[in-house]
Amino acid sequence: MDQHTYAGVSLLERMQKNGELFISITTEQIITNKKLESWFVTPAFNIIRGKSFTFDCLLENPSSNTLLEVYLWQESDGEMIAIPIGTESIKSTGNEWKREIRFTIDEKYANTIGFIGFKFSTTTGENIQKCSIDNIQYGQQKILFTETFGNESIAIGTTIGVNAYKGYDNPDVFSASGGIADLRCLPDCFNGTNVLSCIYGWGGMAFEDEITINVSSFIPKEGYGKLTLSFDVGAMDMSQPLNRMDFFCDDTPVTVDPSISVPLWTNIRVTLDLPLTSFEKIRLHFKGTGEGFGHCFDNITIIGE
Repeated sequence: MDQHTYAGVSLLERMQKNGELFISITTEQIITNKKLESWFVTPAFNIIRGKSFTFDCLLENPSSNTLLEVYLWQESDGEMIAIPIGTESIKSTGNEWKREIRFTIDEKYANTIGFIGFKFSTTTGENIQKCSIDNIQYGQQKILFTETFGNESIAIGTTIGVNAYKGYDNPDVFSASGGIADLRCLPDCFNGTNVLSCIYGWGGMAFEDEITINVSSFIPKEGYGKLTLSFDVGAMDMSQPLNRMDFFCDDTPVTVDPSISVPLWTNIRVTLDLPLTSFEKIRLHFKGTGEGFGHCFDNITIIGE
């Protein structure tokens, strides 16, 4: 970490609270009404496309012009330049730790070397001001959404429509427009857990439905460079490719590898890269051709990094 001094006084302290270490800049021993600018700078790292940063921050007794800003430092023509990162400047944390502040670096800098610089600026006042940084993480994954379809009892051989089911982990998230998709208990495919079932056809009849997963309250508008959708999926009555079903982020199609074959009466774990880093809905659309088979899903998660 870099540190700055003012009038011979060190501004950088390594603090410890409740057994945890973190780094702080303090205005202690500096006279009032003085402008202060100081930096925390990380070690060099390789910038990877789609990876995001998180950090914790605490601003104590900030003045009206206190700012914590985040920059990418890189070498250009033998000089170090500070490039602003498109994240909101922090003016106050309410004198409490603000956790998991997240930002990403523009993908045009991928596969280059850089540093992250945290710029703290303020005007000193009567109260001692401090800016503390902790838990700087790069490329850490976080589960943003998960659905297991709960433990509500569903008798074997019966079904409950997607819109009528009340046992979701996340109420008011799942809906179906065609009345075909349902919740059921499958002892063969998923060891008796509740699953989302999509039947494509039966008795020569072709079925069509669309399931909407409204995750607008779970997915932040910014801060993640990559999102993935994962789920357990099994096939009923016959093995079949996963791309018999269409997946969408809002209206943007999700690419599904055509080689993914879903086995009969067992399940596999599948992860799909999502084409958007901010969206409101995942949509699953199927249209059968009369064959009596379908897919069933469990343990749906969305992960950001």
